[in-house]
Amino acid sequence: MVTKVHGRRSGDASPLEDAAILQRTVNRLRRSPLVPKGVHRFATHEEAERWMIEQTARLHARRSSRT
Repeated sequence: MVTKVHGRRSGDASPLEDAAILQRTVNRLRRSPLVPKGVHRFATHEEAERWMIEQTARLHARRSSRT
């Protein structure tokens, strides 16, 4: 069996620090959902995609306006 290496981590990167950064990101995302709760029905995938982008942009605008 041949093993291929696709990339290497730099020696100064700390796996525990990377995990802590990822955990903080997950905690921030869990604070509020990206889209409103409930059942959402759409006629097409394109309509659903537009709605999802609009909801995500609205959430981003709300969060970034606090800083």
